[in-house]
Amino acid sequence: SFKKGTPESALRASLMLKQRDRQREEVEAYKASIATETSKVGQDMTSKFSSVTDDTEARVRAKTYGLVTLEQMRAAQDLVEVEKSLPTVTAAPEPVKRKKVAEKVVVSFNMDDEEEDGVGGGEGEG
Repeated sequence: SFKKGTPESALRASLMLKQRDRQREEVEAYKASIATETSKVGQDMTSKFSSVTDDTEARVRAKTYGLVTLEQMRAAQDLVEVEKSLPTVTAAPEPVKRKKVAEKVVVSFNMDDEEEDGVGGGEGEG
């Protein structure tokens, strides 16, 4: 920015602009460091309260109970490892169930038709 005035004031103004830019960069760096620290705090918090037990060990225990032979234990461990290596299939959303529209039944109250069929429990027979 060109301003009218003495060369000393122009020099002073340029130095102040550089200082202001430096301060902005420092503030941005400080904000970035705060953001990384808060993200680390969240990660530390979840790791502090996570379960210590191993998932595979819990699965093996669920599959084997009581006294088992070494072969049975190894088979259960192998089965859990195979299950762990398989990709997990998420449940597909259930399709929307549509109500079935019942077929329309033609209802006739014409008394002459019943007498011709001979089906009526009617008054004319008897």
